[in-house]
Amino acid sequence: MAFLDWDDSYSVGHIEIDIQHRKLVNLINLLHDRMKEGKGKDASVGILKDLLEYADYHFKTEEDLMVKAEFPDLEKHREEHRSFEMKVHSMAMDAEKGEYLISLELNEFLKNWLTSHIKGSDKQYAPYLNEIGL
Repeated sequence: MAFLDWDDSYSVGHIEIDIQHRKLVNLINLLHDRMKEGKGKDASVGILKDLLEYADYHFKTEEDLMVKAEFPDLEKHREEHRSFEMKVHSMAMDAEKGEYLISLELNEFLKNWLTSHIKGSDKQYAPYLNEIGL
């Protein structure tokens, strides 16, 4: 069983976004697996950097769609994305310097943030995308 299993409750009903969310879930699971296997700091930090890079790409995709759909809470949503990026980037930098271990705490944070963000904030913009056929 994976650390975070995808299920239909995470779907926002937009194929591209759902595929990207699945990729984020897969990266979180990979990070968790490497940590459990004791693969070392370098592997974990590398995966964490990949996760941040992909999250940045994903957030840009979402935000571009929200602009097109004239989503009224775009700025609040952007703030959530930036807050996530800053926190994870800080953890990754600390881990790279040896000041923070990739731990279950980080994995739980990633899992909880992503699932609550998808089921909360992301579900709010989906009707706006559907309304204009995006």
